[in-house]
This record gives sequence, C-alpha cells and structure tokens, in this order.
Amino acid sequence: MFARATASLVNRHDAFGRYRPLDRREAGSAITEKHAIGHPDLERHARGAKPEHIVGLHTTSADNTSRFGAIDIDAHEPDAAQTARNRETAQRLASAARGLGFAPLVEDSNGVGGYHLWLLFGGPVPTEAVYRGLGAIVAEAGVEDAVELFPKQPRLAPGEFGNWLRLPGRHHSRAHVSRLSSGGTWATGDEMLRCWAVHPRTPAAHVLAIVGTAPAPEESQPFDSPSRVLREPSETGSRRHGPTSVAARVRA
Repeated sequence: MFARATASLVNRHDAFGRYRPLDRREAGSAITEKHAIGHPDLERHARGAKPEHIVGLHTTSADNTSRFGAIDIDAHEPDAAQTARNRETAQRLASAARGLGFAPLVEDSNGVGGYHLWLLFGGPVPTEAVYRGLGAIVAEAGVEDAVELFPKQPRLAPGEFGNWLRLPGRHHSRAHVSRLSSGGTWATGDEMLRCWAVHPRTPAAHVLAIVGTAPAPEESQPFDSPSRVLREPSETGSRRHGPTSVAARVRA
C-alpha cells in the first residue's frame, strides 16, 4: 500500500534520492540516483531493513510541477527546549495550513525535535503555486524559527534536478522510525505506513484556488521570520490578522 500510494507522488522518473551505507559516508550521507525509482525501492524503504534502503523523492519535475510540498523544521541534536519549540512550530504550521484549506500531515522525522509538514496533491501542480502556498502557510502561522521549504525554489532551469526530501519511515542514521499525525494521535509502525497511504490528496485545482493570489516568497532561502517569507501586503495591514493579510487574500 505504501509503495503504490507513494508512486503517485513521484515527480521525476529519471532520479531519486538515496542514503549511503553508514560505513561509506566519507563523501556524504546522501546521493542522487540518476534513474527511475521503482516499487522495489519503495517497498525496501517501507521495510527499512538497512540505512541504504532509505530513499527520498525530488520535489519538482522537469516541467516545473510538484505532486507534494513540505516544510522542514530542523533539529539535529537532542535539546528539550528546542524540541518543545519545534513541536509548537509544527502545530502552528499545521493549523495555518488547515485554515487555508490544505490537508497537512505532520511527521516526527528524527525523534529529536525534527518535523516535516507534508502536503500531498491529487495530481501535478505548478511548482510556483506550491512554493507560494508553502510561503503563505509560514506567514499565516507567524513562525519565527527557521524552517525550510520543499521545493526550495519556484522553478528549475533546464537540466537542473532540484532538491529531494526523505520519505517517512526509518531514519537514515538514527534508531528512529517516523510517526505521522493528521491532527489526532500519532500513528506508528504499520499504522504509520497506512496513514501515509490513505491520507487525503488535495486536488490540483483546489491548490491553485487556495494560492492564486498569494505573493511569492523570497527564493531559495531558509525562512527565519514572516517578513522574509512573503512580501508585506501593505504598510498598514497586519501580516496575520489585518484585512490585507495573506490569508484574507488567499481566500478572496
């Protein structure tokens, strides 16, 4: 079920991300495979027997469309205070996403305070629209801690592959397996895989309707304040609550 559902989110059929074995990471932990990802790759990822079985998907097709978007709230080392802040940030982002009409899925991605907020789509969406939508979510949530958008840019130049993001499942270096939540309790183990497979996909037309009037965020940067995510709608309008806020204009 996981492999079949994930196959519908593949943006590129000429590349995907993979992690190297733990004892072969002198040149880095991750590589980009220059061939199509297959069901066996996705099934091995779901089983998570070895770190080198863990894979990720590119965010952007050669035609500059995306079948998913994500926001990464990063944490690399255990820190109770940072974990609490990141958990709150994930909750605020999820709430903002729902308020704008998306169906977010929150992933506890590494067990030490890292979270991914996923948006899954029912078909290809122009990457620029996805990028705008992610920026609108961050701005509406009023997030002050640094987060990273996937895709990281609204479009790719010909020949570029862009960035990829690890799929939910086993972590590539930690003894952690993702947990997922769509707003209730955390799903773990086989239920986590099922949660991913059956989570609602936002129709492409609905994504375009949501973000049609959202201004574009600044390109290719981690975002550490709402003012860096979207250009200010007006000098007097409130970024979160005023009549010219991003949310008000997205819903217009």
